[in-house]
Amino acid sequence: MSNSTKLAAQNQKPLGVSIICCTYNGKNRLQKTFDGIRNLIYDEDWEFILVDNNSNDGTTDFAKSYLHESNIVFKLLQCPTPGKNFALWMAFEAVNYRYILICDDDNQLFPDYLATGVDILEKNSNIGAMGGIGIMPDDISKPEWFDRYQLTYAIGSQAKKNGSIPKGWGLYGAGCFLRESGIRKLIELDLKITSTVSRGKELSGGEDIEICLALECLGFSSWFDENLKFYHHIEEQRLRWDYLLKLKSSIASNFPILEPYRFVISGESGSYLVFVLKQIPSLIWNFAFIQIVYFLRPQPKNKVFRIIYQYQMKGLFKNFRRSLNAFQKIKPIFLLNLNYIEKESTLCD
Repeated sequence: MSNSTKLAAQNQKPLGVSIICCTYNGKNRLQKTFDGIRNLIYDEDWEFILVDNNSNDGTTDFAKSYLHESNIVFKLLQCPTPGKNFALWMAFEAVNYRYILICDDDNQLFPDYLATGVDILEKNSNIGAMGGIGIMPDDISKPEWFDRYQLTYAIGSQAKKNGSIPKGWGLYGAGCFLRESGIRKLIELDLKITSTVSRGKELSGGEDIEICLALECLGFSSWFDENLKFYHHIEEQRLRWDYLLKLKSSIASNFPILEPYRFVISGESGSYLVFVLKQIPSLIWNFAFIQIVYFLRPQPKNKVFRIIYQYQMKGLFKNFRRSLNAFQKIKPIFLLNLNYIEKESTLCD
């Protein structure tokens, strides 16, 4: 029995799903999200946890009115500290069921989302995180470039086939299931999620991938299943070309913060410093090459590549010390504490 399977079986909460929705000024977005929650078809227990992350648009009053009238079992939490990572961690502490589902405030789950997800999770105890497919509603007019970059917006398939995805990839947070026992272990180990991505006024960031990678460090796998579907009601202002470039640059510059997890997942026994330094030549080469390509052919797709490589290189140098510090923080959490988990699990067999 693997460490992740043993960990999943220890002190499990009752079968059911705790749906978490974190929102900042989501009053105008939440109607369809709530409609999807109300229309869920699931025979086991579930709850809805809404975290208002310091909104000032009347989100709390709107949510209370809708949720009370709909008879949805819910908790309403107030998180005064800006940042989805803080809102999520507050909600994680409040869940009552075996599985957690992150539902963003512009997501509308298909009615069978819980039933389909729980069936897969119950049959595969090594799954720590599992994602599905975000679908663009027909009433949203998408720009011609959108399909090429839809994954950046949590739209489309996250893998070529159902099942385990390659280690170190991570999943987008929208519609992502998490195993509560894994999240609880991260809390017990005092893991602090540090990844952030600047997306204007949107409440979103790199914490979704960081959580997936942290669970992989515990020995869990990340999965994708195309039968998990939800509508993603993306607001019009997020479908601008300049917004995409800003989003790509933010994600690219943030990648060094995730490298400590990928180092642990890879199982390498060498130095983390060397692991990071070995990436510099390829980053410089990629940036220099795309500069030439963009100069010769200044097409939109080449501009995106130019932004990505430029900000990856900038991000590595800007966040170099931060990346090393992040590794020093997670090293005792995963490389030392997991030895204890393995011994403890062996004694329980």
